[in-house]
Amino acid sequence: MTEKLYLDAQTLLEDSWRLGALVADSGFKPTFIVAIWRGGAPIGVAVQEMLRARDITADHIAIRTASYHGIDGRED
Repeated sequence: MTEKLYLDAQTLLEDSWRLGALVADSGFKPTFIVAIWRGGAPIGVAVQEMLRARDITADHIAIRTASYHGIDGRED
């Protein structure tokens, strides 16, 4: 089984800014960012902030997903 690595809030923020900088430095200029709700939402916000600091305008949204099996049945 793979070991989990837990990040504190500051490390998550700094890693997210680094990701945003990598995107900006690559020359790619996204116009829209989609983050998966819960764990991905703060990352999406930080990436969008870094892009904005680099004069790249990108709208962002967080989406939520759910898993269901048939009508009225949720998968575990």
